[in-house]
Amino acid sequence: MSQSPSPTSTEAQVEAAVRAYYAELNRALQTNNVSKLKQLVDKNCPCYNAVKVIERNATENERTPNASFKLQSVRVHDIAGKTAAAEVEYTVTAYDVLDANDHVVTHIKKQRSHFDLSLILGDSGWILANLFDLEG
Repeated sequence: MSQSPSPTSTEAQVEAAVRAYYAELNRALQTNNVSKLKQLVDKNCPCYNAVKVIERNATENERTPNASFKLQSVRVHDIAGKTAAAEVEYTVTAYDVLDANDHVVTHIKKQRSHFDLSLILGDSGWILANLFDLEG
């Protein structure tokens, strides 16, 4: 079985980084393991709050096994050297936050979001550095 080629254009690399972030966010939400997610975001990015929430859930023996961010679209734009931006639209499925006994702690309603993400190129690839809510 041959491996898929790595994205070569900068635009393809940025899009791949965005898709990898959301895939890892879903995995982290479902497993409470943020080790890989932390590598994909700058600690100063508002999106780093997801890491903090997942870590808090793990500490409090809470989990979100059915949480899922589903990307609807990714449009990469404004690439300049080691910075880039990507407009994303996604939905978050409705899900429950469960305690250690599988009791519902909180119910999260289905949401739709539209953001512009800023990315920077670091030593290990593109990471999320900031985000802007395009619909307030």
